[in-house]
Amino acid sequence: MPVEQGRLCGSHARSLVLMNIATVATAALSTGVLSIALAVVLPSAQAQTLPPTQATPTTFRVSGPAQAPQYSERRWVKKVVRWLVTDIRTVDRYMLDGIAVESALGNLADNYDRLLDSKAPPGMKRSKYYARVATLADFTYDAADAYYDDPVWATARYSVVRKETKPVLKALNSWLRTSYRLPRWRSPYGG
Repeated sequence: MPVEQGRLCGSHARSLVLMNIATVATAALSTGVLSIALAVVLPSAQAQTLPPTQATPTTFRVSGPAQAPQYSERRWVKKVVRWLVTDIRTVDRYMLDGIAVESALGNLADNYDRLLDSKAPPGMKRSKYYARVATLADFTYDAADAYYDDPVWATARYSVVRKETKPVLKALNSWLRTSYRLPRWRSPYGG
């Protein structure tokens, strides 16, 4: 970075401040609250930063990515179930050649996590629903993590996920009045 007499040039200092704010904001998304001290950038060609004791603390409320206020509960779940079935098709296809399977499994696991943010469908015990969906998410994350080192084990774990998704999908179809089905699949390793 260009330095003039021991100080950063104005445009570079502003860029640095914005990059720091973006980094802190990204790190704070998981907590929901963002507290930062903003540096003062003078309009001249040079910039000065106030000492930490004189910086102005600012707090912003950040909503997490799992919240979907623009959708009703039912509409949101319907959208997530559609993504879930699409991701299962994608994983099935990717497992045939072994390319990008980890990322496809990660996307699938994220959709199971999204289902945990909604209420349980009528006709299925709440505790059983949440336990099953959380287990499906964990199994899928495990398969994604292990696929590179042991694709046979990861494929076996994914087979269990597919099998145990059917009761959840049946309950969700009943509640949503939809007819989502898992595509037929045969493991690339047989069985």
